[in-house]
Amino acid sequence: MKESVLIKYFLISLFFLNTYASVWDASRAWTTHDLEDFSKWVSDSVDKDIFSSELSPYFGIKTDCADVIISLMAIYSKENDLELILKKNGNVLTSNMNLFNSIKDSQDRFLAFLDYLNDLLSTIDIAMENSVSIAPRTITSGDIYVVQWKNTIVNRHLYLIKNVLPTGNLRLFSSTTPQKVRTLSERLGMPLNQITSKPWGFKRVVPANLIDQYKKSENDEQYKLLQRDVDFFNTIKNSLAIEKDTLNQKLRRKILNVCDMFLNRDEEIKYSLRELSKSNICFTDTSFNLHSTYQRDINLKKSLNRLLNGWKKIRNKNYNIDTDIRLTLDYIIRKEGSIGSAHARRFCSLEVSGHPYDLRHLTYAMVYNLLSSDPNLSRKARWGLEDHYYVCKIH
Repeated sequence: MKESVLIKYFLISLFFLNTYASVWDASRAWTTHDLEDFSKWVSDSVDKDIFSSELSPYFGIKTDCADVIISLMAIYSKENDLELILKKNGNVLTSNMNLFNSIKDSQDRFLAFLDYLNDLLSTIDIAMENSVSIAPRTITSGDIYVVQWKNTIVNRHLYLIKNVLPTGNLRLFSSTTPQKVRTLSERLGMPLNQITSKPWGFKRVVPANLIDQYKKSENDEQYKLLQRDVDFFNTIKNSLAIEKDTLNQKLRRKILNVCDMFLNRDEEIKYSLRELSKSNICFTDTSFNLHSTYQRDINLKKSLNRLLNGWKKIRNKNYNIDTDIRLTLDYIIRKEGSIGSAHARRFCSLEVSGHPYDLRHLTYAMVYNLLSSDPNLSRKARWGLEDHYYVCKIH
């Protein structure tokens, strides 16, 4: 998707790159100390609605997965008068360019520059040219996990590490395609997909003026783990942990993760329907793939199945499980009624055509293959509540 803008942007950027104007006034380039301060800023100040809340000065920024870290580094650079320098195919991309001089308003000029970066740089550019591998025990806020895997197609994804939790688990923020204004997804624990090789994995994004310095001390420890007969993510979690992870924490975390995926799926469905309504012409080819929830649905089903299968194995054992967790999980697997439904809906619930739709309804729809990832269907059909029919014209 982003490769289509390469010629346009490089022809423009190469013309302006050696001029002295800038997108914002920068007093200097990034230093090692700035990377440490960026980490603290992400930990303390970055919320998942930074781009979607109308109260945020950065409301309206459109993101997909790679755009999150790029946007945050640009925001931090602007707020701290730092020049931001990144790379694409060996070419330098810098905030010290006059490409946007015609835009007089400083915030509009910044947003135009951000669109430029986000259109140009992809997940693979971050992995290949703008980051270094780090030792698992040094993972911290502001670092990323970037991964590539293949099912029917090659997929790539990037998580921002918001926080490292005392149990060694991570609080992860991410976005996805299509590029749009959205609240960032949140995942507690470890990423969904494991890497298989370089240049993927846990990494630190480093501006181009520092990248050579950091490459000299790049750490390959995580790749050595891949060659050993160990649980990759669990080994990394243990290297970060300063307190024990309890069963209640694990179950609550898994429920919250499923809820986040569940609610975000609905937001993507509603967004697709709004886009469809603009033309009433069905999505096809690239637009269909962009708006489909195919990969989301695979991940949601995997996460829900792991949660429920694990619960069925332990629910009758003598564990001290928090009441709200026990009632919620028993309700989902149809071992509990109205009291359980109230607890489950406190975790998460939708309203579809005037009726509640919770994780119990979702489980039923998944068991009987009623969900659809087809972006041309109605919201009710996408959730398995009515027969499939197109809400648009096929062309």
